[in-house]
Amino acid sequence: SIIFDCDGVLIDVTKSYDTTINKTISYVLKEIADITVDTPLTNELLLSFKSTGGFNDEIDITYAGILCFIAAKKLNKNPTELISDVINNADDSGITYIENFLKKIDVDVSDVKARLNYPSTDKNDLIHSTFDQLFFGPELYGRVFQKESKFSEKGFIENDNVIVNSKLIEALKKRFNDKIAIVTGRGFNAISSSLKEILNQFNVENSV
Repeated sequence: SIIFDCDGVLIDVTKSYDTTINKTISYVLKEIADITVDTPLTNELLLSFKSTGGFNDEIDITYAGILCFIAAKKLNKNPTELISDVINNADDSGITYIENFLKKIDVDVSDVKARLNYPSTDKNDLIHSTFDQLFFGPELYGRVFQKESKFSEKGFIENDNVIVNSKLIEALKKRFNDKIAIVTGRGFNAISSSLKEILNQFNVENSV
């Protein structure tokens, strides 16, 4: 059998998840710290975060970006320089690392952490809810979460670029006797919204 991840493998998420990271950071920074920034993290910084091994979750990167920008403001330091320092010294512990790093350089972001309440068990914190609303868009967000979105713009999920195609899937099904599946952190509604009929060519029952 052969098993695929989804994001970055079956689907190019550069203009969907990556854009949502930046839009969420921008929105939350404006909401809680009156900081205005259009594109907080360049593609290079986003890739560098993911390459550390501790930031495979897009919302963890979002949280790290928010903390870094607020820490930079408190330190009167260039945010990009601080983020580069963070990445260059990073281990694979993700948000635990970022919080410890900021403690080490003597910047107090406890007020921000209390306000963000991230990560929360019910995922109703400001970062999660903003990210999901921006990513899914009002219609799909309402269907998935049974809640009304505060945003009216179309979801960035619509910018997903499906890399895999039916021809490749057919070749793989022959090679692996129809035993092709997906393991992903993306929910069923999100993955079916983007892959559409291609998803039916995978063994969905044995996917996770």
